[in-house]
Amino acid sequence: MAITPVLPKLVGERVKRREDPRLIQGRATYVDDVALVGMQHLAFKRSDVAHGRIRSIDTSAAEAMDGVEAVFTGAQIAELLAPMPIATPFPSPPHRAVAADVVRYAGEPVAVVAATTGDIASYYTATATLSAEKEAEILARVAGVVETLSCEEGDVVAEGDELLRIDNDEYQFRLQQAEASRADLESRVERLAKMREQDLVSAEEYETLTNNLAAARAAYVSAILMAWAGYRFSIGPLVTEADVPLEGRPEAQGDFGGLYRAAYKLARAPVYPAPEFFQGLAMLRGKNQAGQKAYLLGDVRQDGWWYFFPVALAVKTPIPFLLLFGLGTAAALRLPGPSRRRALAPAAAAAAILLVALPSRINIGLRHVLPMYPLMAVMAGAGAVALWRWRPDRRLGPAAVALLVGWQVIAGLRVHPDYIAYFNEAAGRHPERILVDSDLDNGQDLWRLADTLRARGVKEVALAYAGSATVAEHGMPTIRWLEPHRPDTGWVAASLWSLKLGSLNQPGHDDFAWLERYRPVAQVGRSIRLYYVPSVPADSRR
Repeated sequence: MAITPVLPKLVGERVKRREDPRLIQGRATYVDDVALVGMQHLAFKRSDVAHGRIRSIDTSAAEAMDGVEAVFTGAQIAELLAPMPIATPFPSPPHRAVAADVVRYAGEPVAVVAATTGDIASYYTATATLSAEKEAEILARVAGVVETLSCEEGDVVAEGDELLRIDNDEYQFRLQQAEASRADLESRVERLAKMREQDLVSAEEYETLTNNLAAARAAYVSAILMAWAGYRFSIGPLVTEADVPLEGRPEAQGDFGGLYRAAYKLARAPVYPAPEFFQGLAMLRGKNQAGQKAYLLGDVRQDGWWYFFPVALAVKTPIPFLLLFGLGTAAALRLPGPSRRRALAPAAAAAAILLVALPSRINIGLRHVLPMYPLMAVMAGAGAVALWRWRPDRRLGPAAVALLVGWQVIAGLRVHPDYIAYFNEAAGRHPERILVDSDLDNGQDLWRLADTLRARGVKEVALAYAGSATVAEHGMPTIRWLEPHRPDTGWVAASLWSLKLGSLNQPGHDDFAWLERYRPVAQVGRSIRLYYVPSVPADSRR
């Protein structure tokens, strides 16, 4: 069929050039004006024939020159980079930055030299050493037809080459978004089918999208079944009569009783899979509205802080991991177009989890955003690869990776076995001044407290403990529970949660602040302090 190109609307129109003033006035910055540490310069070897097939290119002489970092031929670059998109309304064949096997015009690049030397002339002369052996004869040119596209009389193309390939760049770009929802994918399939009828996409592209849609459907079904299996494939109502207070029942809704009664009856129908999941969401919503007592940077609040999780990530994540994550993200941002979007997908997903958590009024620990870490690990791995391949010094990159990985391993070994209470070096020697709750004190040191009291021969201890463990089952001596705002004497053990946040599920946070006047006899694990308070408190025991 005949191709009728659609010209841009700007053709024939007067377009004001915004860049001219700075070019005319000498305020523009050119590549030669840029000088950065470790910057490399490129020079291209260009073809001296208009049309020929490349047999080989000898790069040995150029590679041996001082200051030359690397020499790349078109064949090598073709293994790393896809053909470049062409910004034209006319269909065009694939175009590569550097010719790989055939040159089609005089001056087409066939190789590139990269050098760090400051002597620009030296790396330009390196291109003179490149010798490209070409077939002497001009390649045969024949008239022909490519796929279903016809050529006008007199047109010629290189034998075996593709003359035209219909490509809808915008649509192809949108089809590559794997994270699109199923509904969006279905609508795209319908549009794609119409475009296929008009030969606007290839059969391979159509098949790829159809397969992606099938995979997305399978993923959705699998996710639902896995979640349901966690509830033993239970089926039941969303609410029961016991879940709804009297004021929330249909008969108490006045004029809205009829509509409310219908919704209430529908919710009580025993037909819903995994009803516990939805009941849990309702409970979580109510808990989030009420908030929960939390501690951050010396402050105690009921309704939380928007910056709680960013602070927790900053001090609870190993620093080398954060550095590699940042390098991976920066490396992904330097990639072109679709490759950049795919490479940034894990970081974007991690950021989405964090953004959803920011408004939460339940700030009791980093555990609520733990799904971020596998995604961040993918980016950290990419950062390690990018650092390993760092070109300015081929030994410095691997050495830096080894240093960061070693730092990460040592950090894990140093905190063993107190992984719950891990804080990185930025938190300093007193992480309890930043975070407490499950990031530091999750009630994990009760067995250690029992061992410490037994070793010291303690027969009775006053205890302020906020964990969920059953104290009587841990071999403790006689226990008397500390009462809020009532100083006690003798042996006293208090968890950091109690010291910073007071009594569990009670207002106020200074219930046991009086203990701060005394110096602990021992630090039990990382979350409990053991005191001995004499009968007559002395200020000297600060």
